[in-house]
Amino acid sequence: MTDFSKNARAHTESGANRGETHLADAEERRRALHPSVSFHLEAPAGSGKTFLLTARYLRLLGIVKHPGQILAMTFTNKAAAEMQQRVLSRLESASNSAPPKDDLEAEMRELARQAMGRHRQRWELIRSGGALRIQTFHSFCYGLVTQSPLEAGIAPGATLLGELDQTIFMRDAIKQTLDAIMKRAPSDAYRQALENRLLFLNNSWPHLVQELEDLLGRRELLGDLIQVMDRQRTEDYVLDGIRSMVEADLRILRRGFECSSLGTAWGNFLEDLASHGADAVNVLPTDIPSTEWESGLASWQNMASILLTKDGGVRKQVGPKTGFYSGFSKSEHFGRMQDLDASAVAALGRIRALPAPGAALPDMESLWDLVLLLHALMEAYEEKRRRHRVLDFCALEIAALRLLDQMEPSDLQLLLDQQLQHLLVDEFQDTNRQQWLLLQRLCAEWTPGDGRSLFVVGDPKQSIYGFRKAEVRLFLEAREGLPVDAFHRVPVESLVLRTNFRSRGTLIEWCNEVFSETVMSDPRPDLDEVPFTSAVCSPGNDPGAEHQPIELALFGAIPDARTARQREAAWIASRIASECGQSRDGEESTGILLYARTHLPVYLDALYRYGIPVQVSEGLKLLERPEVEFLWQLCRALALPHDDLAWAAQLRSPWLMLDYDGLLSVSERGHGGWIERIRESTLESGKISVFWESLREARRHIGHEPLADVVEDAWLALGGAKAAGALWGSRGIASCRRFLELAHEAEVNDPVATVERLRQLLDDAYEPVDPETSHSNVFIMTVHRAKGLEFDTVYLPFMDWNPIARERTAPPPYLLEQTPGATDRRLLAVRPDRRREGSDPIYERLRDLHLSRRWGEAKRLFYVAATRARGRLRMSAVLPCDKNGKTMWRSRAPVGWLNEHYGLAEAAALNGCVSSQDSAGEKTWTDKNGRFQVVLEPEATLPQVAVTPGGGREVALQPALFERERSALRVKSPSSVEVGEFGAGGLPAGERPGLSLMWENHRLWGVLVHYLLECWGTRKMAPSVKSLCGFLASQGAGEEEAARMAEAALGEVSACVKDPWLEEIYNLPGGRRRIEWSVEGSLAPGSVHVGVVDLAAFDGARWRLIDFKTSRPGMGEDADDFFRREIRTYRSQLETYREMTSMAFGVARESVEAWLYWTALRERRAVE
Repeated sequence: MTDFSKNARAHTESGANRGETHLADAEERRRALHPSVSFHLEAPAGSGKTFLLTARYLRLLGIVKHPGQILAMTFTNKAAAEMQQRVLSRLESASNSAPPKDDLEAEMRELARQAMGRHRQRWELIRSGGALRIQTFHSFCYGLVTQSPLEAGIAPGATLLGELDQTIFMRDAIKQTLDAIMKRAPSDAYRQALENRLLFLNNSWPHLVQELEDLLGRRELLGDLIQVMDRQRTEDYVLDGIRSMVEADLRILRRGFECSSLGTAWGNFLEDLASHGADAVNVLPTDIPSTEWESGLASWQNMASILLTKDGGVRKQVGPKTGFYSGFSKSEHFGRMQDLDASAVAALGRIRALPAPGAALPDMESLWDLVLLLHALMEAYEEKRRRHRVLDFCALEIAALRLLDQMEPSDLQLLLDQQLQHLLVDEFQDTNRQQWLLLQRLCAEWTPGDGRSLFVVGDPKQSIYGFRKAEVRLFLEAREGLPVDAFHRVPVESLVLRTNFRSRGTLIEWCNEVFSETVMSDPRPDLDEVPFTSAVCSPGNDPGAEHQPIELALFGAIPDARTARQREAAWIASRIASECGQSRDGEESTGILLYARTHLPVYLDALYRYGIPVQVSEGLKLLERPEVEFLWQLCRALALPHDDLAWAAQLRSPWLMLDYDGLLSVSERGHGGWIERIRESTLESGKISVFWESLREARRHIGHEPLADVVEDAWLALGGAKAAGALWGSRGIASCRRFLELAHEAEVNDPVATVERLRQLLDDAYEPVDPETSHSNVFIMTVHRAKGLEFDTVYLPFMDWNPIARERTAPPPYLLEQTPGATDRRLLAVRPDRRREGSDPIYERLRDLHLSRRWGEAKRLFYVAATRARGRLRMSAVLPCDKNGKTMWRSRAPVGWLNEHYGLAEAAALNGCVSSQDSAGEKTWTDKNGRFQVVLEPEATLPQVAVTPGGGREVALQPALFERERSALRVKSPSSVEVGEFGAGGLPAGERPGLSLMWENHRLWGVLVHYLLECWGTRKMAPSVKSLCGFLASQGAGEEEAARMAEAALGEVSACVKDPWLEEIYNLPGGRRRIEWSVEGSLAPGSVHVGVVDLAAFDGARWRLIDFKTSRPGMGEDADDFFRREIRTYRSQLETYREMTSMAFGVARESVEAWLYWTALRERRAVE
């Protein structure tokens, strides 16, 4: 084994090569490579965990017989891929003949050479990734259950759904189940439960769906509550949960009280009260009470009634009225009462509200309704999963545990136990309960000294994924070993790394001070709070770096919070702009990390105004982008023609952009929906006419082509890509591309269902990275997204964030919480029904636990945020002010921790709020160590770049043409063979005197004539000359010219409808003629033909299809030659219409006639 302690050193995630000597934790780092010992390694931020994990993997690879004997597991595909790449990179470097950069590089290369020497014959297999078992938990589980599906209880061939597909699949199952329940008889218990739950939720169907979705995703935590439908069983579940919670609280209380001075002198305290004849002695227990619910709770509650006030504080006014004796305040026992620890006082106050044994249970009716619905949903969901042969993550973990839980081990289990020699788990602080049990099963047959090892590594201070069911307490419990049964554990040696290779000394010292003394001091394990471990700076970590204090900028909410937030954002943007200009190499990175996305648009707007290119990771939701919102409404208008909002939105879209007069004009047309009003406005507005024709053409393809293709074609035809590029630049184009990609993903061959699936995909879709900013070194993202990353400078705005504000004001409808003191017991409780009086002490206790745990995770989130910085950390907050302008410090916010630590309100003399217009300028305060500086209302320099009115940067260049690859199979239109209304030899423009506009805009003339014919066919009347003139004027015609053109069109159409041949057809009964008839048919494999026939009529014996043409012979052209040429041009189109009509009505092709009718000539010809 190489002597790893000589030059122990770690690489942080940035991959910097920093060789270090004399590390404070050099021995721990060397020890962690011992191949036959199991370790529990705590690796704080910047400690080189990834490097050490790779080194241990290489060390193990050098001693095992086969690479498959090592299993490394992590939580994301990205993390697994990165770890595999690091191992492969190290193995490839083994043959590098170049001299190593330093001693550590030489040692790592030696580890790789040992591994390669042992497995050289498998190198090709290793390099391809086939031999290294570096996987996520879920990929490992999937590999297990698919090898033995029957033993695992899953359908053979079952596939694992992706995270997004799981959400959609689950929502579909919920909708189907609830719809089925609503169809049951009114007296059905499940229907009554559904109706009751809807009433409970104020008749909010979305809230009910969200509630059921959350619980279904956590169904493994419900145990057998919803497996057996029995009212008494549910009540027993509640009673057991109450007992577990009450006794856990009593154990915590007793431990704290026994250690207090009052607890140790309890007997003397009672003797003193009795000797003075105090009444309290008749109420207080003679001994410190037990922790059992039945025998202990009442005694503890009696103690609380004597020792505490109604507000929960220790009594300071004592005398005969409160059960004590006169002069008790001068006794030593009074001092012992006052010395009670705050946590003991809080615990004593909490138990006063707990229910006594035999007390009425909480709202069982509401809970029973929820349990009934969950039971029905679970059965339907599991049946749907089996029918579709799919697994979600929860079902996968349950199946893997079922496979490994069998009394008689299967051949697969025996083989797995034989193969698995070394197990490594990264990011162990993010482990959930099911994964914890899986590790126990994998290690169940291990025995001390058998050469097998377990290596779990993580940092409890970085456990920030509680919403994904991560339990940080499991990391803390694993320090004592991994329990494999009630009596045995896999022993582990606990190691803690302390050297930080990432951050400068000032920042490390500040974090040590603030987190150990305030933020993470006195942790409560029952609330998932974790102890803080201090770090030390790497000896050679930028020793000559300039000292810069950590900054906190404060902004008073004057005149309001929104304006103050804008000042905060402008200050951040101006500082970044200044630093970018001063940076010598331009390579320093800046991260703006947000606790929540609440104010993201404000910060983005400021950065754009200052001309700062920024990479946004999961920034704005895709539907928050205006160009995507317009595209989404276009999609809905095409797929859902009766969606009034979608059609109305088109009027203000970038491709139509009507002014308010135009909107008013459209709104006053007719009395139907917006689609009808827009249609009736086509003659008055050329813009609307072009828009209408584009969408009408697109509508013909709905249901025959993928919806995404139809929407994209319509968007391009309307000029949407050009408009998006001109208004929003490459960022807008990229967002629209992402929308269209999602539309393709959502395709299910049904337009309405596709729109619904697309809506679900959009719920969790974020705008992509702007191509113009993809190389920027300025990033903005949430703290969760930033975990594992690092930046030279970190900005932490919104330090006034309150993580529990919403749940304090709006209690959740249900709570599923882990009871304190127990590692695997959950209790489900529902919020008290607003329609009934009274409160539920169980729900209130669970809510208190829930909020406290959220608060504990917020502390860890602050730690993760602060430790992303290498050199500079700058924070900012907006503080509310009272009506007198005095600062109101938020206690439930990160800025409150800093106020508590430094006493800013007093020490910094920052009690008064100062607006940015204060002539006194900014105020500053620096702590005694010079590590921390507060600035009140810092000023922002003005932006030096031009900005658009919307806040975005001006787009200097026209965007590239937006084109997409055409799909292989297309819907064909029979009219696609047309070369225009005038054919190849149509009449040139200007050869019809007085109507030059008509000929210069022959398509407009064709639309006009066809529309007049359609009006006559459907309503036997034509629009007024005035309305036609308005339409033509909007297209650029002068008043007189428009009048002549309108008169000419009306005259041409009037003459046509008086033609006896046409007149006979138009007079047929409505059921025997079709106007603008949409027809379709599949005439060849792989294609569908769709088209519109101008006029179709059935005279009782045959169908006649008439295609109107507004073209006429060219100058000097013989009429017969013209007719023959036109027939040749349109023969294919009309033959296709004949075939489609024959198929549509099931008639012989010979009984369908096709005709061309020239309106200007009032001539017709049959197309044979």
